[in-house]
Amino acid sequence: MEDGMKYRHSAAQSTEYLRLAVKQMTQHAAGMHPASYTVWYEYVSGANPALRAELDSLLQGGVRLGDEEIHDLYSRHISELDARTALRIGDSVSQLVSHVSESTAVAGDEAERFGSSLARWNEELVDPATGGDALASGVEDILRGTRQMQKAVSTLKLRLAESALETERLREEVARAREEALIDGLTGLSNRKGFDLALATCLDELLPGAAGPCLLMIDLDHFKRINDSLGHVFGDRVLANVGQILRANVKGKDTAARYGGEEFAVV
Repeated sequence: MEDGMKYRHSAAQSTEYLRLAVKQMTQHAAGMHPASYTVWYEYVSGANPALRAELDSLLQGGVRLGDEEIHDLYSRHISELDARTALRIGDSVSQLVSHVSESTAVAGDEAERFGSSLARWNEELVDPATGGDALASGVEDILRGTRQMQKAVSTLKLRLAESALETERLREEVARAREEALIDGLTGLSNRKGFDLALATCLDELLPGAAGPCLLMIDLDHFKRINDSLGHVFGDRVLANVGQILRANVKGKDTAARYGGEEFAVV
């Protein structure tokens, strides 16, 4: 969703929503970070009805929201179209253009065949033995219109071919953006969102009665001590090395992810 298109509040409205959002943030355990602010801003402004309905239910139950709950709400109600939806849209658009192109090609072929038939009829009608000059003139007009139609269809076919190429390029960009959005930049593993998607896909594909997926959760002991004593640069190298080890030891449909901080997961 485009923020510029979604938020159309005046400066005065935005200021008031800011005050209300911060008031809500101070009443909960989650940190004062952008995700938390966005959740509460959309709640108090009424910009996101589905989010507001779920938050109202949670608040009525007396729930005090922490970072985990806030990030979950942000992921499900605010973040960009999830990867599966984005890819599905790209595939659908590509398929639609392909079908339209095929239909146009068929129409062009039919127009060409019709034009050829009319040309043959015209040759027969102008034969002196038939004396069909007047009728031949009418057929000539039809031929002229048919040629114009063929030209228009040819132009349309060309433009649709160009559109198909552009649509395919956009679909590839969506797929590439999808992959980048699901990768942790430091370790090269899936990030939390990528892990959640992989787990959801695994559960969706699970056949009745089949054994469920195996989940491995990993937490690096004393990692804070490493950061404090050796520095964050060294700590990042440790995380990157752990990512390399996990990538080297998973295979097939396994998904290794950096779940957050020094936490890793494999499914």
